[in-house]
Amino acid sequence: MTVNVLRQLEEKMDNLTNLQKKTADYILKNPMEAAFSTIEQIAQTLDISTTTIVRLTLFLGYTGYTDFQHTLQNFLKSSTVPSTKMEINMLEASSKSNLMMEITQRVLKNITNTYDKLDYEQVLKVVEQIKYCRNIYVVGTRSSFGVAHNFSFNLDRIFNNCNFLDSNSGDIPEKIRRITHEDMLFIFGMSRYSKATYKIGNLVHEKGTKVVVITDGYHSPFAKHADYLFIADRESVDFRNSMMASSLIAEIIIGVCTIQNQDYAKENLQESELNLKLLDSMMHDNI
Repeated sequence: MTVNVLRQLEEKMDNLTNLQKKTADYILKNPMEAAFSTIEQIAQTLDISTTTIVRLTLFLGYTGYTDFQHTLQNFLKSSTVPSTKMEINMLEASSKSNLMMEITQRVLKNITNTYDKLDYEQVLKVVEQIKYCRNIYVVGTRSSFGVAHNFSFNLDRIFNNCNFLDSNSGDIPEKIRRITHEDMLFIFGMSRYSKATYKIGNLVHEKGTKVVVITDGYHSPFAKHADYLFIADRESVDFRNSMMASSLIAEIIIGVCTIQNQDYAKENLQESELNLKLLDSMMHDNI
């Protein structure tokens, strides 16, 4: 869970020395500068010693200023609007000589961290639930829309019973009315969290429907709806939530579903292929 460093400072203010209060007040008023300036730069700005700053961070429970600064950076990234998040990330990325490598490494780190946290036994339980549920529903908006829609599309190709809940379509109330405890709902959602997705999850959860949540942390408001919770890292070098780790989870679930239900998937895929040919929908190999 991301620590609210600024609230920490406010709550501890009465217990600080005068010089520590001076430092804390500066950080509260200039969080961006505090997050990316060196300890020497801050000490010079405030005309205090670096020792005063270190003692403040130790009092707050950190191992030193580097530890405190890293936590402050993470808090600012998680709690700000995209334009500010981009500004923070640009400050970090501007010192990198090879941005392509930095972007690639960030994506790989997200995927590796997510894989390390992934519980395969939970994946198998979800796949088993999918196999026997009546209908599958999937929701995801904004940055999560693409991965959620692709996940829904491919599950429907396998099982022929998957519905994508598009919050802009206008028929959400009717679709939710049809959902029962025999169905499943998949929620894809990252910070900043969609109110529409949260409300859909809340309504469906109250029906006793099994809910699978793919989100960015245990602190996510969607987590409270989850019967099965998967955590995906989302850090990027710019303003976006990276969806590569969420896509990894979706890929694993779809892959396991296909392998464990090969005959059923084959029958549905063959029928879809026949319809594509009858409709003459796809480009031919000789074109």
